Amino acid sequence: MGGHRFQFEGSEPWILWIVAALLALNTVLLLFLNFSAKYFLPETSPDLPPCPALANAGVQYHAPKMLCWYADHSIAIQFVILAVLASVFFLFRKQVRYIRPYR
Repeated sequence: MGGHRFQFEGSEPWILWIVAALLALNTVLLLFLNFSAKYFLPETSPDLPPCPALANAGVQYHAPKMLCWYADHSIAIQFVILAVLASVFFLFRKQVRYIRPYR
């Protein structure tokens, strides 16, 4: 029981490691951004625009445009990375082997 049931014959493709690292990095950044906005970003700022994607409990935090863009698109980026990961498995499907569970 448990564990994965698919395995690459030989070594894994290097692109798999890169995409998996991007997925992990994006997940950590996404969670850290939502958690840390109230601690590191100002509620009002004359120099920074308000960011609707970083609103929490009615408070809209002000952030640089690039950070606000990332906060607004981070879920879409996550799904794109997951689609790329699935396409890696599809492209290297001849190297992937199914392992039957023990009974």
